[in-house]
Amino acid sequence: MRMIYAVGAVAAAAFVFIYTPTFAWLSYRFSEAESFYAHGYLVPLVSAYLVFRRRAALPALLAPPDPRGLAVLVFCLSLHGLASFLELNFLSVLAIIGTITGFALYQWGAAVVKACSFSLAYLLFMVPLPKVMTLALSFHMKIFAAQIAAAVAATFIPLKLSGSLVYLPNGVLMVGSPCSGLRSLISLAALSLLFAYISDFKRWRMVVFFLLSVPIALFANVLRIILLVAVYYVYGEKAAMGWFHDFSGMLVFLFAFAGLIGLRKVMSMIQPYSVLFSRQAAGGAPAPQTEPAPDAAGTSVQTAAENIRREHCLRVSAAVLAVFAAISFFLRSTAIDHPAESLKPPLPAAVGQWRFLKEVPIPEMFLDILGTRAAVVGQYANAAGNSLQLYFLKGSAKRSSIHEPEYCYLGSTNNEMLERGQWLIGGNGGDAVRVNYFVLKTEQGIEMVSYCYTINGKIFNNYFIQQMALLSARVRRVPVEAMLVRASLRCDGLATDVARELLQGFMGEIIGEIK
Repeated sequence: MRMIYAVGAVAAAAFVFIYTPTFAWLSYRFSEAESFYAHGYLVPLVSAYLVFRRRAALPALLAPPDPRGLAVLVFCLSLHGLASFLELNFLSVLAIIGTITGFALYQWGAAVVKACSFSLAYLLFMVPLPKVMTLALSFHMKIFAAQIAAAVAATFIPLKLSGSLVYLPNGVLMVGSPCSGLRSLISLAALSLLFAYISDFKRWRMVVFFLLSVPIALFANVLRIILLVAVYYVYGEKAAMGWFHDFSGMLVFLFAFAGLIGLRKVMSMIQPYSVLFSRQAAGGAPAPQTEPAPDAAGTSVQTAAENIRREHCLRVSAAVLAVFAAISFFLRSTAIDHPAESLKPPLPAAVGQWRFLKEVPIPEMFLDILGTRAAVVGQYANAAGNSLQLYFLKGSAKRSSIHEPEYCYLGSTNNEMLERGQWLIGGNGGDAVRVNYFVLKTEQGIEMVSYCYTINGKIFNNYFIQQMALLSARVRRVPVEAMLVRASLRCDGLATDVARELLQGFMGEIIGEIK
């Protein structure tokens, strides 16, 4: 027996060692500023509790070990290795869930896994979506919520909505990313599904209850924005963006929680027609059927044989985990360091008619969010006195650092998108390439931004194509030099056409140097 405990301890230690980087990444995503997954720490505890609730029924469901579980275990461990290599951390989290599922299937059989299927599936709520996806969802949800809230508030308050900015007679209220409702939507979705499961709803009721939690969360968030607009209009910016802003965030969850309780009561009172008909048609409960008594001696022998098989499966699982742990240790100890990624990319002393003036410091908070120090901003000026900024961000070793600049500008500041599109630029080499641009209305005035992505001098204007090219280069183990190149120009006293011509010329020159 002690040997079995030792083997189990080895398997658990190997599992923890293999997924230590993933656990660290999860902790970072759960605890980062304005995290959408602050509830993530609770999800494994809730899942474990749900299994604990069924502890009395599980022994009767034990079945012979299922060899398919070993295949699932090996596949998920291999998936984790590939995801770690490609920096696809959310896939590593999925691999954790798959590894646990495969181990349970191999060790205790399909019946136990089926009985714990909800608990295992509930772990999906701790899987953070890629940041580019959460930024995009948050942005679109913010605009949607602002439009609905402004339409309702306009019936009793004079206002004008422009993008995510609400113009009131006494000021401007910005609907920021925290007001998008994505955080409350994710948390409420997890809570609603748990509610439905604990309430012993049938599957169709559980699905309906879960789906209805989405409009409840959206409605609660729209109500929050309406209240913020009203408080801003009556009491001013200090009251609306001070204590009431934080208090309204708690109100959102209370409103949504109350909505879930009300929905649960309503759905508990509704009976499907099939149940009502069966109750009316049945004259009485059917007589219970008696099962023949099992052969005690035969059952004992069968149980002993299955226990021996389970012990063998545990040893095999521990051996597999130990092998993958050894591989992980080897790969981590021999991983290629990328010292260049900690160095800022060099800024050119001149770009055509533009001369370098100074380096603009990047706040530490932004560098922490990017997860790299390989970023630099330089200020340039031309003979006419116009000024612009050039931004380089390297992402050769840390692919996830490269992002779409629109979300930086629109995520949490009082900026309004006026125009966006693409420019066709020839560059010094004569090969035409496409770059992105957008025009913003900021507190300081109109700003024009253009950007592109590069890999070894090749220009991309599509974020996803550039990411796929980076992944391909990583799989082929080809050295790459990847960057986000961005230039921004404030149109202080400049006509839009003049600013456009200046920025296009600058991007053409810098692309020529890169190529």
